[in-house]
Amino acid sequence: MSGGLFTWVAEQVKACSDFLVLLLIRGTSRFESELTEEGRQEQRMWRDRRMRSLRGLALRAKRRQQKGS
Repeated sequence: MSGGLFTWVAEQVKACSDFLVLLLIRGTSRFESELTEEGRQEQRMWRDRRMRSLRGLALRAKRRQQKGS
């Protein structure tokens, strides 16, 4: 396997395992069960904000990597 393909596959496996762990944790805990609807909306807002930040970081890292190549 070439280096780029291997890295891509490894990142996909990592993302999948992270998703499965989150599902397990959420399924076995009572996370968010005590929140009011307003609290749930606020949690969603912060989660969306974190995801946008992470996507931005990933995009910038990818651009830096492409410039370095």
